[in-house]
Amino acid sequence: MKPPTRLHLLARLLWLCFYSVAMVAGGNAMLALPQIREGLWAFDDGAGDMVRRQVIFVLAFLYWAATTWYVARLTLGRQFPYDTIGSSGPFVQGVAQWLPRLLALAACVPLTLFLLGTGKHPVLSLVLLLVSGLFIVFTWQRRKLIGQADRGSYYGYYDKLQPSSWHALWAGFAVPHLMLLAIIVAPIPTARMIGAPALMLLAMGAWSLVGGMLLSYWPRTRGWITLSWLPVIPLLAFSGCNDNHPIDWRGKPGSSPAPAERPSLQAHYENWIKDRPHGEPVYLVASAGGASRASYWAGVTLGRLEDEARAQGKRFGNNIFMMSGISGGSVGIAAYAAALRAWPAPLPGADRPKAACIRLAMDTMLGADVLSPIGALMLYPDLLQRFLPVVPASQCIDRSRGLEEAWDQDWRALMMNPPAGCSAPPDEMKNLWSQPFATKLAARAEAPALVLNTVRLEDGRRVLQSNLGFDLPDADDLLGVGFEARARALTLAGAAHNSARFPFISPPGSVRKDNGKVWGHLGDGGYHEVTGAATLADVVEHLIDLGCLRQDPPRPSKQQPTRLYARPTCQPMAPGRPAPPQPPDARVVVILLDNTPTGFPAEWRRDLEGHPPEKPRHERDEAKVKQPVEITGPIMGLRSNISQETRTAEQRLVALAGTDPLSVIELRLPRYRGVREPSMNWQLDDDSRRAMMCAADSFDRPAVPVLGIDSADRHCNDGKNDILPRRLGVPANLADEALLRNLERLRAWIGGKGTLP
Repeated sequence: MKPPTRLHLLARLLWLCFYSVAMVAGGNAMLALPQIREGLWAFDDGAGDMVRRQVIFVLAFLYWAATTWYVARLTLGRQFPYDTIGSSGPFVQGVAQWLPRLLALAACVPLTLFLLGTGKHPVLSLVLLLVSGLFIVFTWQRRKLIGQADRGSYYGYYDKLQPSSWHALWAGFAVPHLMLLAIIVAPIPTARMIGAPALMLLAMGAWSLVGGMLLSYWPRTRGWITLSWLPVIPLLAFSGCNDNHPIDWRGKPGSSPAPAERPSLQAHYENWIKDRPHGEPVYLVASAGGASRASYWAGVTLGRLEDEARAQGKRFGNNIFMMSGISGGSVGIAAYAAALRAWPAPLPGADRPKAACIRLAMDTMLGADVLSPIGALMLYPDLLQRFLPVVPASQCIDRSRGLEEAWDQDWRALMMNPPAGCSAPPDEMKNLWSQPFATKLAARAEAPALVLNTVRLEDGRRVLQSNLGFDLPDADDLLGVGFEARARALTLAGAAHNSARFPFISPPGSVRKDNGKVWGHLGDGGYHEVTGAATLADVVEHLIDLGCLRQDPPRPSKQQPTRLYARPTCQPMAPGRPAPPQPPDARVVVILLDNTPTGFPAEWRRDLEGHPPEKPRHERDEAKVKQPVEITGPIMGLRSNISQETRTAEQRLVALAGTDPLSVIELRLPRYRGVREPSMNWQLDDDSRRAMMCAADSFDRPAVPVLGIDSADRHCNDGKNDILPRRLGVPANLADEALLRNLERLRAWIGGKGTLP
């Protein structure tokens, strides 16, 4: 018989310690993801007890490295029954001796070098360097350090585990069991105490230990084959029926006789427009998706504008008729709408507020860590559920609970301890995120209507969650007739999460009809289009058909810009007959909030002066990078289809708003040279938060303290920071200038200085 080659022997050894190798390779590969890197930068920002979190992180790091090394050493250091690989010569013995050491080296060095290179946490980096060095020395010189003599051949030097090994293994096994229990009982406090990076390291260490010992070492001691593949069987067996992710884990299944009372679009418009003061614009806000980056950009930008308006005795939020959001953008506008209810605008003649209340509330609410809670449930109890039959109580370990409970608890904490300058909110506001969305945040004349968009994954159909009753084409109203009681009693946290079910991180949410049958599964609204503009465009077209809005002039010329007006009542006109003239005091202004860092013109719909471009742009005429289209083609097709839907939706909405420069306000986060871009993540570090906070700050305005961020540098435009490369009032680039000009136009509207026709 021909002897096995070295490659074959190496493959057998690697398969023997598959979980140790996979956890080291996977852990290091994840360092390339911007979400993971931002989590490492952010895990102790504003956490309170920073030392505690750093100690936990170091212990988790050591646990991961130690279990990876120890399981590989035990597995490769024993001669199993009926296994002749140990007598295959010095090559096998050399690999068995050095592979565990190399795994320890690979576990320690990349992460340590990464943290050292960032300079973000210098003390932690030095401690990690010391711990890594001591651990590597221990794994390489263990025998000399503990005084053991070299027994020659590495293979066969032990035939059973020593008591000390059993003690170490039992201690290692205790860690994931204690973590599992703590996360089930108190997911949010436990997760935030540990932090997302430490949770990931502890999970990978547990997988190395459980997988390596139970699926490889233990079967081989009985002469069986390695069972590393065994988890695939229950995963596939239960995947079709193991659905513990309802659209709202708090809700109860069953039927309900009637949906919540919600006004129709026309009824709400006519009620809302009556309270709009003469001469003020009507705003429509579309908030694009992008996880925490989107929620933070939407929240702090709208919050800053709200605070500035109140300081001048003007209105902003009360003049927003509707806000439409996608994914994280839905979370941002939901938080802003909730803040308007908790701290309504002062009545005319009342004292003007001096503090940046709404903006600071948005920073506190949307800058919090929600990655750790969802990560804790995803990596521990919800992951375990993937390999077990589903039971009724399993929805309590749905990882959706992590996001929704975190938002609920963060809002409660904000209500209990509001920012400086914010008054104590009413008691009924404290549970706003955990109560039925349609009733607790009911559409009112003085507040914006809210539409949180999601998607039915089975066919890509748009699904609307709103405090208004809708009947739009190509869209379903989730809170309408026909769906289960859980849908009609959807909480604000549940509705925001349904719009922001980030791929793989958040699970698809199952929806049932009144008869109990599954209607479909909801995914991130960005699967349809990522801006929220499609719904607003449909609303505008519907309101035009109802005679609530009118376009002027009806037959535009090249010299005369088109505009969109809101009428005081809805009066449908006969086909072909123009609407009667109305006072030019109800201009409709579209606000596009986009958090994706971009250059100019790129995805901007207007030029620097606010005019539509004379010619369409074709930035992608040529493929810049060669790639294996046989492999990447399907992914490219999906992304390009979503991108095209997004562009089409924005173009529709912008065209309906008109060609006047004041009709469309684009608040897009610019891309700055030399400034790290915030990742599309559920956790932001303080640099990302400050960069977005300061991007919307103007040069000629007084320095506004960024009080919500704990940093010695508390201003955006006092020349003492390097967050944005603005110097002497000069924009950093064309995208920065475009943002500032759009802010100037919007502030002119808010201040009553907009150029009216």
